[in-house]
Amino acid sequence: MRLKWTELAATDLDLIESHIATQNSSKVAIDAVLRVIDTTELVLSGHPRACRVGRVSGTRELLIDGLPITAIYRQNEVDQIQVLRILYDAKRWPSTKNHTIHISTG
Repeated sequence: MRLKWTELAATDLDLIESHIATQNSSKVAIDAVLRVIDTTELVLSGHPRACRVGRVSGTRELLIDGLPITAIYRQNEVDQIQVLRILYDAKRWPSTKNHTIHISTG
């Protein structure tokens, strides 16, 4: 299964790293971001449907164990998963499935 990270997801990772670095060392921040990337790649490449159904229609959500981080993704094709967003605080994401989202495919 191929994973494609959107520009929004990459930006989210940068913002998360910056936020964590303000409260911890830069090493802790980098380790957290690498853990998000590694976990997302490992879980989704082998088991894309193992994660919970997303709160936004057509998405799924991977909770990163031990971190308050959620990877939002969708399966576009049989062999491609698009990582849409990486959220540091789930409260920023809609609370119901009745929302639509507009996300660049970049």
